[in-house]
Amino acid sequence: MNKVLKVFCIGLLLVALSLAVFVPFGSNLSVSAEANIVVVGEGCVSVAPNVATINIAVETRKEDLNQAVSENKASTDGIFEILSQAGYSEDDIQTKNFSVYQRFDYSNGEKFLGYQVRSSFEVRTKDLDGLDDLIKNLTAGGANCVEGITFSCDNEDELYKQAIKLALENAKVKASALSQENLEVEKITEEFCYMNSLYRDCYSFASGKEISKGTIKVSAKVIVEFSEEIENNQP
Repeated sequence: MNKVLKVFCIGLLLVALSLAVFVPFGSNLSVSAEANIVVVGEGCVSVAPNVATINIAVETRKEDLNQAVSENKASTDGIFEILSQAGYSEDDIQTKNFSVYQRFDYSNGEKFLGYQVRSSFEVRTKDLDGLDDLIKNLTAGGANCVEGITFSCDNEDELYKQAIKLALENAKVKASALSQENLEVEKITEEFCYMNSLYRDCYSFASGKEISKGTIKVSAKVIVEFSEEIENNQP
């Protein structure tokens, strides 16, 4: 072995010995890495409704068209007068439909029976305790078709904010159960918001029992992506 090669081998040996001094035998090298966790969070808020929308109609049947229209209008005007005296404004009442049909009897050939005029509209009220009395007054005043009642809330936006906050907290709890590392929110995707407005058909109050108002539920769902720093130990 020549002199140059001996010097080179001695240099390599010195480098190896120096590494052994600074890196003890059996120690681990720590390497930081990032990992992502994706979870689904759900939140729900339940509240009592504070708004009722009554769907009613005036239906008039007469052989003469002008008479049918005239009587239908008179009954409708009477209902609007009842609502006005009870403190309801035009903003609380919305006309939904006005229709005119010819009526026939086909049991024995074709026989013309006259005309059917129908006016339907909605009445919005926050006086849920007086709902039964209001319906009785409207039917007595000429609303011969009560089609149903829908219960809802007038603060849907606020309820949704509460639900989506609960959904995010739910996602954080799930992510924490999956990892012991420090987590940071990287991305939030809003999935949906659902509000179950409650509907009661005419049979609910035709029986004479108190109308069940039930509970409104506002649900929110989010997909949340978290990032975590993990330590990969290498020998």
